[in-house]
Amino acid sequence: MSLTVPKYIVISDRLYNDAEFMIEYSLKTDKEAGGMLIKATHGHFGIASEQLGEGREIMLKPNEKLQEREMHYGSVHTHPQTDLASTGDVISFLSDKNEKIMLVVGADKSINMYFKTKKTPIGDFHDMIRENFEQKDMPEMCDVFNFLWYKGNDTTLELQINKLSDYDLEVANETATAEELADLLGLKGNTDYPTDYSIKKYPKKEKKSKQVPWLPTQMYDRIGWNQHGI
Repeated sequence: MSLTVPKYIVISDRLYNDAEFMIEYSLKTDKEAGGMLIKATHGHFGIASEQLGEGREIMLKPNEKLQEREMHYGSVHTHPQTDLASTGDVISFLSDKNEKIMLVVGADKSINMYFKTKKTPIGDFHDMIRENFEQKDMPEMCDVFNFLWYKGNDTTLELQINKLSDYDLEVANETATAEELADLLGLKGNTDYPTDYSIKKYPKKEKKSKQVPWLPTQMYDRIGWNQHGI
């Protein structure tokens, strides 16, 4: 299956400025800050339900209702000491069907946006990720789990990967808005937050099992497993 995506995406000035304000706070206090990523009534992504974390962890919960025509797409949070999403962030991203997009502001003030695709699996991959990947392996995690990663230090972000395991990925030398990319990927926001919703809470660690049914044989080979998880 082929997937054509733009090499660059653009975010709104408001989203960029709000994200930069959050990371300035984090760099001064060494605490994470964050909120919910929504599409506002003006049609652009923005941040709602802003909140502060405890140290370098944050549990994000909606603290206000969505307004008419606003839609929830995911989360935003800062990293005061690292420059991109952690393995823990990827674990929570994959565990939550309601989080279509994750935005992480790095200590280098970069904006990192991660977009699910139709082939991104939803489930508890805690053990698999903890045992096989580190933060520096982000391109490989994108490949294995079929999600996109864009990064930049202003309102223009550039695609950071060149392959996805379940797609023939084609990169067009074009620029689109983040909202247009979400539409292209078929990502649809929610008109309300789920009851008792929270994100960035890691999935509960269950009995270890290296067998993950959705993974094709070549993916097991890539990370050093056989099909029986041995």
